[in-house]
Amino acid sequence: WLIPDIEKYPENTLSIFNRWGDEVFKAVSYSNSNAWDGSNLQSGTYFYVLNVSVNGEKQTFKGFITMIKGN
Repeated sequence: WLIPDIEKYPENTLSIFNRWGDEVFKAVSYSNSNAWDGSNLQSGTYFYVLNVSVNGEKQTFKGFITMIKGN
């Protein structure tokens, strides 16, 4: 999963949760060079929480990821 310009915010934490609220992935200092590919998970909808520090202020972004896998 590539997040545009995430390298501009090295102080970040990304957590991804399944539909039951179980954390299935967590990264500190997430970057596109070692991006999460979801290969260990099944197709479905996942919830993410991305915390970043912007000019010393913490900001939180939340949303959904729908993963579709081929055969």
